[in-house]
Amino acid sequence: MTAATETERPVEVTALHTGILRCTLAADDSQVYWAHFDPTEPPTRRNLRAFEERWFGGKSQARVKSLLANLSARFDAHPRAVETLRGWRGMSPVTRRIICHWHLQFVDPLYRRFSAELLPDRRGGPRDTIDRDVISRWVEAQASGRWSASTRAAFGTKLLSTAVEAGLVQARGTARHLALPRIKDDALAYLLR
Repeated sequence: MTAATETERPVEVTALHTGILRCTLAADDSQVYWAHFDPTEPPTRRNLRAFEERWFGGKSQARVKSLLANLSARFDAHPRAVETLRGWRGMSPVTRRIICHWHLQFVDPLYRRFSAELLPDRRGGPRDTIDRDVISRWVEAQASGRWSASTRAAFGTKLLSTAVEAGLVQARGTARHLALPRIKDDALAYLLR
């Protein structure tokens, strides 16, 4: 693995947005993105090539464009990190998911607050569970009046499914129990470098 330079230090996005409603963790799609990453390729050319070469299987051209925009936001600012990810042979699915979780935290402040504040607060409280209704109320508290009830419910669904995929929440039941993700040494080494 290579060490990141000063110019590649992650810059956290601070403005709330709805990006997670269009693209959740996307760990498998991220691996495909890393394999094709070319920092010199213009986005319009990359979008067309990704669709024509079916990088993401049978997804529509609009979905490929949306997916590439989200993955680009997560990874393009860190080309050396992507080179490391591209060359990483034998990365386990668990490691891939936790790395994608970390990159998503940098570009999505709502997901960052959810995973780094709400979930740990719930873990320390009387109930170690979370559900879409709790998340919907929490989203309203983050941006009072900004989103409709249906959008807050969609956030609840997407944040919960992303947390399940990242290993932060168990996959079964309506009220999901919180979990601690398994972080392998290789993932930790990636984060520290």
